[in-house]
Amino acid sequence: MGALYAIEDGMFVHQTALTQRILNMCLPIKLIKQWIARRGVAAALVRELVGDLRAADRHDIAMLAVVNCVIFSEINGESAACL
Repeated sequence: MGALYAIEDGMFVHQTALTQRILNMCLPIKLIKQWIARRGVAAALVRELVGDLRAADRHDIAMLAVVNCVIFSEINGESAACL
C-alpha cells in the first residue's frame, strides 16, 4: 500500500502545483479559459481522467500512476507520453 499512497500524494502535489500556477497569474476567467484551450487535448484528458477517478469505486496503482503522469506532464507543458 505504500506505493499506492506515494502515487496518490504525488498526484495531489502535481494537481496543487498546477492550480497554484494558474491562481498566481491572477487572471480573469476569460484568460483561464484561453489557457485551457491552448492545452486542448491535454486539458481534456486531465479532466476526463479526474472524472474517471471520481467515478471509480476503487483506485488501483496503474490508474493513479497514469493520472499522476498526465498531470505532471501538463504542469511541465509536455505532451503526456505516459499512456
